[in-house]
Amino acid sequence: MALPEDAEDAYSTFKDAVEDACMRHVRRAGEAQQEAQELIKQGPPLASALAKYDEGIAELKKAIDTAGTLHGPDKKWMRHDIEATKAQRDHLQSLVKYEYLMPGGLGGAQVAPKKKR
Repeated sequence: MALPEDAEDAYSTFKDAVEDACMRHVRRAGEAQQEAQELIKQGPPLASALAKYDEGIAELKKAIDTAGTLHGPDKKWMRHDIEATKAQRDHLQSLVKYEYLMPGGLGGAQVAPKKKR
């Protein structure tokens, strides 16, 4: 997941923690993001990748809800990852809209040659 450059302590409560609900949700969120990226590499249609990003966001929200005191310090990183995942999803959505409006646009649209005067 995306983290700021100064994130050496990101998800520090997960390094030695026992398996719990919060950790499972964070793991599922990461897996959903990876699956979304794999689906993007496969190419259109990209609706499945959008759904995976949505799944990742939902899992991170569940992680925050189940963080408790053990993972409380890492909630800020979970919130950051939600925003980063939303940005990735929004970017992909804009590409999907562009492809819909300009078929072939993502595949390298050809430009008509300029007319000579």
